[in-house]
Amino acid sequence: MEERICEICGANLLKKGPYKYKCIDCSDQSYIDSRSGSEFSETTFNQKWVRQLYLGYIKKIHKYYSINHVRKSTTQAIKCFKIFDSELESQQQLNKEVYIRIINSDNRFKKIKSSLWKFLLDSKIVREDTETEKINKIKAYINDSFEDEFYKGVEKYVSAKIAERQRQVNLNYRNPTKLITIESHIYIFKDLYIWLRQSHKNISNWGLVTESIANNFLLTCKPNSRIQVSKTLMNFYKFMKDKKIVFHVPFVYIKFREPEMKEIILDLGVQREIAKQLTEKYIEYPFGALVANFAFFHGLSTSEMLNLKLSDIDIDKSKILTGKRMLILDALDMLILKNYLLYRKEANKAAYKTYLFVRNDKGTDFRDTPVSKSLIRIKCYDFIGHNPSTLRFTFFFNIGSIYGPELLIQAYGLSKTMSERYANFGTEFIDLRLLDSLEKMRLNLEYLNQ
Repeated sequence: MEERICEICGANLLKKGPYKYKCIDCSDQSYIDSRSGSEFSETTFNQKWVRQLYLGYIKKIHKYYSINHVRKSTTQAIKCFKIFDSELESQQQLNKEVYIRIINSDNRFKKIKSSLWKFLLDSKIVREDTETEKINKIKAYINDSFEDEFYKGVEKYVSAKIAERQRQVNLNYRNPTKLITIESHIYIFKDLYIWLRQSHKNISNWGLVTESIANNFLLTCKPNSRIQVSKTLMNFYKFMKDKKIVFHVPFVYIKFREPEMKEIILDLGVQREIAKQLTEKYIEYPFGALVANFAFFHGLSTSEMLNLKLSDIDIDKSKILTGKRMLILDALDMLILKNYLLYRKEANKAAYKTYLFVRNDKGTDFRDTPVSKSLIRIKCYDFIGHNPSTLRFTFFFNIGSIYGPELLIQAYGLSKTMSERYANFGTEFIDLRLLDSLEKMRLNLEYLNQ
């Protein structure tokens, strides 16, 4: 078969795509160039401010996205900006409500919804609502959506959630309750309210909902969201029961199968051996020892490790700033870290790189890029015989079994679902500690008898 070459970049067209003269990337780039010039914008859009916005948006997304993504976004952006040009007389008329209405008018605009909104925010054409404005809109939405006795329960629930969020913000919680989460709960309550108005017109308040009615409503929900809807409504009814608004909870907890944990839980004997090797063999394996120390004693993930930079480390204050939290280093941590930094100085081309972990082989280039995840895993496994994910999970299991899930949420930034899962699986450590204590008592008794 005759080999065909792209006339622009010289790529093999049999491998790059079905085009006759250009490859896919060059064809997409030609399409973008033909629709990102001033001549095209002047013939397509009538108003000057729309032309400037369109050209600025195409230039913006070209910096952050692939050519194929920009090509598809350009097609949808042309259609969207044509609506701006025909419906709006000036730039001042473009606000959040108008933007949402136009974007939601066509499902194909979903591809540019987030990027175009961010561009409009950065350009200061539209502005995000303040927290006070968002809360006022939530309360106004509740007032318009619910009537009679239904409004009372929802209003008290939302006010309690907003007060809880404010308390979390004042206490510097890492992940306080988001307003969008509260809004999603309101939408669930509204779905139930509308369904009751249509199917059970005789029900005039939340307290008249029975368990059979609740189950019938859950059957109308999508299967993939049914469990979450049931859990949200159950918590809503528990709140109203505490406030004496209702006297029973018709929604029950639907137990579903928890996903199996892929990583094993290391027993206490293996954990002691890992701690012993970290104190005795860290000089021989500087790279693997530091990875194992970060995973086993601090719960850092592989992604967090490879993105650490030298500027994140404060040797004088014995701390490391990561993306989510700050690590406080003890004496052993500092010994392992300083030993690795001495090893890093001798690494090939390490002086040109800002990342903490670097490769040390002849194939290393001058580019300042993080190492691969596979290298992190290999170095840790060569040193300790376990992957860093196994050490990290064991660390979280230990913390969850002793202090519960709340510490994992606030101190380590884990989600509520994952922290509860770690805490539930971590209860196995309680049995392991009991067995370990009994074994020590048995050995002591045998020694005394001898």
